[in-house]
Amino acid sequence: MKNLLKWIGYFVYCIGVAIFFIYYLFPSDDAKNFAEYKLNRIDNRIKTDINGIKPCFPPGLQFSGVNILNKDEKVLFLNELKLYPHFFSVFRPLISVSYRIKAYDGIIKGTVDVAKKLKAKNMFVESNLSKININKIPEINNIKDFNIAGLVTGNIKFDKNEANKFYKVEIDIKIAQGKMWLAKPILGISELNNFIVTSIKAEAEIDNFNINIKSLSVKSEQSDISVSGAIVINNNDIKNSSLNLSGNIQPNPSFLSQLGKKLPINAIFKNKPSKDGFPFKLTGSPKRPSFSLI
Repeated sequence: MKNLLKWIGYFVYCIGVAIFFIYYLFPSDDAKNFAEYKLNRIDNRIKTDINGIKPCFPPGLQFSGVNILNKDEKVLFLNELKLYPHFFSVFRPLISVSYRIKAYDGIIKGTVDVAKKLKAKNMFVESNLSKININKIPEINNIKDFNIAGLVTGNIKFDKNEANKFYKVEIDIKIAQGKMWLAKPILGISELNNFIVTSIKAEAEIDNFNINIKSLSVKSEQSDISVSGAIVINNNDIKNSSLNLSGNIQPNPSFLSQLGKKLPINAIFKNKPSKDGFPFKLTGSPKRPSFSLI
């Protein structure tokens, strides 16, 4: 029994020493430079800067101060990113990695499954968002025409398999204290300036710069909106992307009543609404959209 305890003690001691040396002798600078080199080779327009890398527990890597830029403009900043590989997944067709991100006052965590063979291009990403402050995301905060604020909680899934050339995206999020306000009220009417958004659900397929929106549902205090259609992204200037969307808008009766005091509602909504609301089309581009009721 004493020999057994002695060997267990030696084993624990060796493990402790190994962890100590791995942590303190970890080549942080070399790992940082290697990660930046690999990431920056993916797309020469996207630059990634990492403040530091070190091992963490459970066994994995912790990245601090991850800054992602597109053409020298900040796109994302992650205060902390932790990656935890599932070591037993090496025996399966898909390699799994769990991650945990601290960013924008909130937490994002989930898993990534990637095919061992790059030619297979199979990938599945599942993310759980908790209290992400969207107003602090640079790409959103820098929009001049309108501002968005709120704390986002919910789930986002990306799915790509060998049989399907599209990326499938599913979004199911709720927004606490959600608000969108325009730089200039529509038609100068204050009721058409601020919108209180409570939840967003979406399902889409992405193929390069083509986004096929199968369903998009936005709920707000003023109205409920459902949308489907296509967006062709202009990579050089996203504001000139092509919109071809249609859907229905179901205004809240109290909102319509307030709006009716300043606008001829009966003249605008000439046709009676269906059970889904008033049908509409949205074409043109984000810079010059064209909205019409059907």
